[in-house]
Amino acid sequence: MGQQQLLIVILVMIIVGLATVVAITLFQGSEVRALQDEYTEIMLETAADIQVWWHKPAALGGGNHSFKGLDFTKIPCKLGSSVSKSNTQGVTGNIPGNCSSEDGNYRINLFSSEESVSMYCDINVGGEKYQAEYKIFPDRIELKEEWTKL
Repeated sequence: MGQQQLLIVILVMIIVGLATVVAITLFQGSEVRALQDEYTEIMLETAADIQVWWHKPAALGGGNHSFKGLDFTKIPCKLGSSVSKSNTQGVTGNIPGNCSSEDGNYRINLFSSEESVSMYCDINVGGEKYQAEYKIFPDRIELKEEWTKL
């Protein structure tokens, strides 16, 4: 009878261990999905701010029907801190505005042209990096790339 009880205890320990591993895996997956949903909402709010800026006349601090020169000094950064990158590395063309969280795990970059803005969002969760891309026009917002693991 002792061997049978020992076998049952071992089986129970194995089942509990497997259940714990499965629960941890499911929790991590839902954490990533929750963060992606949260930052999708932030990106859509930022896209709406961009469209408002495009429609606003230059006299009121807007783009006057142009996206040219748009960065996070002209629209609010919803993540905490914003930095407009300067052209210090010999890069020509548009330099993106950068909006990031204080810990640097979440970042939104803007690349503006006359007719549209490309917006990229990077999130870093548990050492894994994910990215999504939106393209913003005066009359619409297009999802160019769903959240993908980098």
